[in-house]
Amino acid sequence: MATFPILALAASGAVMLATASAQTTQLAYSRLDFDNAYRRDAPVEFPGSRSAQGSGFDDFVYKAFPVEVGARDDKWRISGFRIGFRVDAGYTGSLPTFVTLPDVTFVPLVEVTIEGKTYDVPDMTYPVTTVLQLGGYKVLGTGVQNFDFRFGPQQPDPRLRTPLDLAARDPRGRPQGWAMVLYAPFGQRLGDGQPNFMCVPSFGEIHRDGGRLSFSGSYDSATRKLLPFGTTNAPSNLGELAIELYFDQATLQFYSDASGGVRSDPRNIETHKGPGAYDNALASAVSAGFFGLFVQHETSKGLCALPLVVSSSMTLPTTRLALGDAGLLVDPTGLGLATLFTGAGVFGVTGTYVKGGEAGHRNDQEGVWQSGRLTVVPDAGLVGFSLWVQTLLFDPVSMKSVAATNAVRLRF
Repeated sequence: MATFPILALAASGAVMLATASAQTTQLAYSRLDFDNAYRRDAPVEFPGSRSAQGSGFDDFVYKAFPVEVGARDDKWRISGFRIGFRVDAGYTGSLPTFVTLPDVTFVPLVEVTIEGKTYDVPDMTYPVTTVLQLGGYKVLGTGVQNFDFRFGPQQPDPRLRTPLDLAARDPRGRPQGWAMVLYAPFGQRLGDGQPNFMCVPSFGEIHRDGGRLSFSGSYDSATRKLLPFGTTNAPSNLGELAIELYFDQATLQFYSDASGGVRSDPRNIETHKGPGAYDNALASAVSAGFFGLFVQHETSKGLCALPLVVSSSMTLPTTRLALGDAGLLVDPTGLGLATLFTGAGVFGVTGTYVKGGEAGHRNDQEGVWQSGRLTVVPDAGLVGFSLWVQTLLFDPVSMKSVAATNAVRLRF
């Protein structure tokens, strides 16, 4: 298996990061979490960081955002990201201090079989052309914390003022997913007393047979092996890397108690948006469970969010259906039709997000719609049943479609 080309990285004109985030109104920052809200203080080591020479140029960790949660007809317009991390517990210096952040890139996903199971992993043959060099970051204390970066006009470097565009379709014309890759700081050695950067995992993720068993992992350049979480010598798949994306586009997520996480969270911050919210197996559960829809856009004023079923099978919707300014992805075998997801209400989801709502956010949020909990009772006839859902943002005054979210698969 080929590694990422070193020359491609060196010749890419890598972008320099100037500042961590400060919100701006000129870009949208719609989140795609794909993990539960709580983080475990169980740092993930970069490959090679226990060796005498430290991590190499090509050692990395990754978080996969598969097509099943991110299918779009147009580009993926990345407007930022958030990384959960901590400083190596072996740091012997004082605080505050600066940590060296990992370089970041994005790589299309491919399917591979490892230890008899199928995983979505970064395509090791992909020629990397853009690398974000994040530089240093000031940390004030120990323990788990977040590095939050957003593209936008607040960035001093003009190359960081517009979103990063990724191809929504592969060379065959099919919608594709992407991995966010974090390269190990070169020469990082754990236990050397330095403030080493270490990613942390989320808490209590659930993965089910028939689906992917993890969406996070690492690549060891010494052995030239990809190690998805849960495989031999890799971290547990009870957590995904705490990495979340921001989009300059409307974004749909699901939440569900089937995602695991903290049940009946007394702090009311658990989002239940991990992989188990999408591949929920509620039809075969021992008791009733719930799921819900969570939509983000740059504004919700005057708009309705209309969830649509664009495919009622496992089939990936690939055909574009234009509705005003919005583009839906529909199943080409289903006569190119989309039907209203009536479980969320005949008129869609119209309310804005109020703090303490179903998905756990602690502040009021403009530009957010959220359905209530939709109950699913165990039913053998529904086992394995799948829906692809996409949300249309509609202006009822002008009677125009303004935008569409990503298409997302929900499997019972």
